[in-house]
Amino acid sequence: MRDVFLTQSSETWLSRLHAADIISERILNPGDWLHNVHVEATKSAVCQDTPGVGLVYAPRTPGFMALSEDKLRPAPDVGADSRAVLLDAGFDGDAIDNFVSAGVVRTSVC
Repeated sequence: MRDVFLTQSSETWLSRLHAADIISERILNPGDWLHNVHVEATKSAVCQDTPGVGLVYAPRTPGFMALSEDKLRPAPDVGADSRAVLLDAGFDGDAIDNFVSAGVVRTSVC
């Protein structure tokens, strides 16, 4: 299929597929999707300033739930809650330190 699709442009294939009443659209890379006219007009992307990463864009959830997404907190750093989770699971501090030293568990620097 790849070889066949490479014989003509995406626009040509999309025109032909649409003419045949086949639902189709080009696959966008994240940057193209983010700057797509429809995505910008409908504010379909939510942006979070994520510590240690910077700005992270993601698609909004369709429907009324999207209204609450501007107030979401960024995900915690990998390992941010490791110690608390393991303590809640019954491991003591020495065991957790051994896990961290062995590279089995990651804790965040913060």
